[in-house]
Amino acid sequence: MGNQAVTATGEPSSAPVRRATLPPDLVPEDWRLGRYVVRFKVAQGGMGAVYLAQLETQAGFRKWVALKTIDERLAKDRNFVRMFLAEARLTAKIDHPNVCTVFDFGEEKGTYFLAMEYLAGESLSTLTKRASAGHGVPVAVAAKIIADAARGLHAAHELKLDDGSPANVVHRDVSPQNIFVLYDGVAKVVDFGVAFVGEGPDRAGFLAGKRPYMSPEQLKLNPIDRRSDIWSLGVVLWEATTGQRLFRRESDEATEEAILNEAIPGPRVYHAGYPRELEAIVMKALARKPEDRFQTAAELARAIEQYLALSGEAVGVDEVRAVMHEYFGARMAAREMQIRARSQDAFGGLPDEDATHAPGPGTMRVDVAAPRLGRNEKAPPTALRNAIGWIFTAMLVVGLVAGAGYFVWTMPAATPPPRIDPRVIPLAEAGFAGPTTVPSADAGPVVVPVSNVSVRPRPLNAGFITVTGGGAGGLVFEGGTLLGAMPLNRYPLAPGRHLIRVEPSPGAAIRTLVVNVQTGRETTHRFPSSR
Repeated sequence: MGNQAVTATGEPSSAPVRRATLPPDLVPEDWRLGRYVVRFKVAQGGMGAVYLAQLETQAGFRKWVALKTIDERLAKDRNFVRMFLAEARLTAKIDHPNVCTVFDFGEEKGTYFLAMEYLAGESLSTLTKRASAGHGVPVAVAAKIIADAARGLHAAHELKLDDGSPANVVHRDVSPQNIFVLYDGVAKVVDFGVAFVGEGPDRAGFLAGKRPYMSPEQLKLNPIDRRSDIWSLGVVLWEATTGQRLFRRESDEATEEAILNEAIPGPRVYHAGYPRELEAIVMKALARKPEDRFQTAAELARAIEQYLALSGEAVGVDEVRAVMHEYFGARMAAREMQIRARSQDAFGGLPDEDATHAPGPGTMRVDVAAPRLGRNEKAPPTALRNAIGWIFTAMLVVGLVAGAGYFVWTMPAATPPPRIDPRVIPLAEAGFAGPTTVPSADAGPVVVPVSNVSVRPRPLNAGFITVTGGGAGGLVFEGGTLLGAMPLNRYPLAPGRHLIRVEPSPGAAIRTLVVNVQTGRETTHRFPSSR
């Protein structure tokens, strides 16, 4: 092959790119789950949803995380919740750069969730589908992604229990959907939700994972070990480097027949220019007898990395990153704009400055081996120093008492405050029209402005924004300008992009909206009502 990159479709990498469109994947959300503020819904499946949220702690610290939740119906199934908790415990123990980190598990009002690191990227499945509309994923780049995934799987396979014994983890669902490629070029294994821990046969009568990627022993419910995952990763490698499907057929029965009995074609059957060295690696991973495969995922990763080094293909995270930027550049920019618009604090600022404190005294360092306590103390005070201190203290007390007496003597007589009608609601933020006289006994409460705010003239060719929901006293701002209280109905704004800040209720977290105003059109934003 030399140094020429071959793509998954067999075409040279200079072929023109035909870009496919991708649907929006970040749906705005605004609600709280424990100490997490949910900002976006990323995905919705039959078993639950994935959200993008901010972890909020003291002093305004915020961090973007991903939250995986289970569906309300399944939350009532104790076995499913137990499996969900097992995933949390298992994945939290795996610490490797090629495995998605899980760092929290919780339940809030019947909603169970896992908190994971936020992965900015796409699944390998999405990448290959996107690339199929262009010139495909270069074979060397696809191989590098699989090598990274193999490294992550090996870390899971090597996991130890608390007593030091092997956990014998088998992922059981290695597939393109569960290999995530970050925009910065790193690949990670995700979703250990159906992982098998222990030894012996698979759970009787229960097939976990995606059938086209299951190993023969997994399909037969025979005893499985880490080599079952190596088979699955071999299928992914075959498909990612050829652009074809290997075992998928029109029915489950036909798919199982292909996995168990049909001859497995080498990649060169589809692409004559496919590297022979890489083909040998793929076919060894796809040996039907586990003892004929690579025995560990680390061996598979090492074989791929040696092939890349000997072939002259300089492939690392930079080359993977370039492919991700080529196919997802516009999507990356749009997603980043969405996330930045909903971040609560600008980088570099000091949030919640009222919560910061002046630094305390420095820490005294003490030599534990030879303590110095009491050796360098000041000389004890003399009798003269004591007398001067007492005299100064007495003079200070007399001065304070005299000053307080003079202040009280000259203070004007107090007058009772004017009677306040309990039905009148004062509003510190002004700019609202309302009666300034006390209403009759049958009238309801009114809003009394306590200061005047200039009213902005209506812009030419205005569009309108309506903000509803929230609670009593909710406010809407643009920059430092107060637009009005919630509900804000058909407020006129100039055409263009506006950054709107909403405080749904007094003291609530500020929500930021990016609003694209068009002439004559109304944009409506609804917030959950708070009581």
